[in-house]
Amino acid sequence: MGWPSMLLLFVACLVLVAPLEAFYLPGVHPTNYRPGEKVPLKVAKLSSAKTHLPYNYYDLPFCRPDDVRNNPANLGEVLGGDITHNTIYELFMQKNETCKLLCTVPSFDSGAKYDLFAKLVEEGPYLANLRMDNMPAIIMKEVEVANDEGTQTRLVAQGKGYPIGYQDGGKFYVVNHITFWISYHELDPDETGVRAARVVGLYVTAATGAVAPDQIGQCDHATSPQVAAGDVTFTYSVRWIPSNVRWASRWDQLLDMDQQDIEMNWFAITNSLVITFCLTLMVAIILLRTLRRDVAMYNQARDALEDDTDAFEFGWKLVATDVFRAPSNPEWLSVLVGTGEQFLCMAVAILGVALLGFFSPSNRGALMTSSFVFFALLGIVAGYSASRMYKSFGGIHRKAVVLRTALFVPGIFFVVFFILDLGVWHEGSIGAVPIATFLIIIALWFGISLPLVMLGSYFGFKSKEIEMPVKPTTIPRQLPDLPWYMHT
Repeated sequence: MGWPSMLLLFVACLVLVAPLEAFYLPGVHPTNYRPGEKVPLKVAKLSSAKTHLPYNYYDLPFCRPDDVRNNPANLGEVLGGDITHNTIYELFMQKNETCKLLCTVPSFDSGAKYDLFAKLVEEGPYLANLRMDNMPAIIMKEVEVANDEGTQTRLVAQGKGYPIGYQDGGKFYVVNHITFWISYHELDPDETGVRAARVVGLYVTAATGAVAPDQIGQCDHATSPQVAAGDVTFTYSVRWIPSNVRWASRWDQLLDMDQQDIEMNWFAITNSLVITFCLTLMVAIILLRTLRRDVAMYNQARDALEDDTDAFEFGWKLVATDVFRAPSNPEWLSVLVGTGEQFLCMAVAILGVALLGFFSPSNRGALMTSSFVFFALLGIVAGYSASRMYKSFGGIHRKAVVLRTALFVPGIFFVVFFILDLGVWHEGSIGAVPIATFLIIIALWFGISLPLVMLGSYFGFKSKEIEMPVKPTTIPRQLPDLPWYMHT
């Protein structure tokens, strides 16, 4: 098939694909719930923007099921401590609840769990993260808004998660009542006439209030905050709100909440690009002026002394035969260049996958998982680049270069990561990586990356040497001693 035929085939494919507006992401699919069907609610880690150490929700004296189950998680979620568990909340599609009893925790202020609760409240604020149908819970806060009709109270989204408690006057108070505001989108009736629905938003308001056993169902009667002591009763309310937002667009409203952060990121990126452009332009101007002056002097000397070839060797031509001379440590230079190209190719591959939309907010941990997988698979690039460069330098320690390429830089990252993980484990954080995950990382390293580095090195040593633009001289040029004030 010639180039014209291939071009026509490519254009035909574009024409056929043009009417498409979206494509299916593997692992992301909608879930339909019939009226009255139970909608599972999951709890994730306790997080804080201040300490950045996540903790397990059930390490605190909160209501927990008899059998706490860890939901399946990928490598990225495990490394980030983003593990979800089941809860005892009973939420049914389109069924409202008012001050429903969750559980009563006896002797809340006793034991190691209370000590951890007090510690997190002091160090925090720590936020509890809930999820429903893979949607995070957004905390809502009442604010006073003034308009033509007077002052009105509205609910405004504040961010992900709700606070577990607070400290005031030397006492600890616990948030023991949650109101769920769940928005859903109804579908067309099925063959039985039932209209199923999909969850498109999860919002919560958190409150604290001492509720007596005879006040269950009337949480509004609680006038005093719930002290984190004695028996603590946890309750919740549910409000189902119909919405016109479709399932495919349910993440848009959450992404709009971070619009200010996005604008700040674009400002920082633009600022960095402008600085880089100015510095590059400055260096280019200096190089052009230097080369233009050297070329002008070279032409003048050539016209004056056509027979003396050494008379006009000055400027950049003095070091032309020393630029591509082999360094004193060609092994380490080859190793670092090969690993650098591996990181570069990994970044390009991740950007390509991100442009296809596979790193959506619903695919948690996909970025971290892809980083490890791509780095392991691109070990062939590191081996090829390092071996070919080392071959061009005329090196003889080929096995050492191959092993250093596969073990040196990844080994540094692994040791630093292991030491940091020991500190996280000592703090009792859920972010500590389990032994099984370490074994998976080691398997990726020695089972995939190392053999691919060896394979790439085989092809690199078999390939043609890199031809230098200028052949270096045998004897390096003697450089004069610099004065003391020019030494770094």
